Amino acid sequence: MATRRRFLQAAAVAATLPLVADGAQAPPASADQALLALVRLRFKHLNEDQVKAVHAGLRGDLAGAEILRRVRLDPTDEPATVFVADVAE
Repeated sequence: MATRRRFLQAAAVAATLPLVADGAQAPPASADQALLALVRLRFKHLNEDQVKAVHAGLRGDLAGAEILRRVRLDPTDEPATVFVADVAE
């Protein structure tokens, strides 16, 4: 079953294919590699230490997203807060 997340990951990888096909690089193997390829092409002024920091951030974000993805919510789950409007008397 395809999900929006899988579609967006595939779209990110597909979007980088023409960009990396011009060079001698192989297509990215994962979502973080595809996003890193986009960062390298878009932000060419970054030095190698900055690119490594961005890559670490991308991996952390994707790992956090994976953790959130594993949490199963029932259709009956509701938010912990309930909005109550103040009504002037």
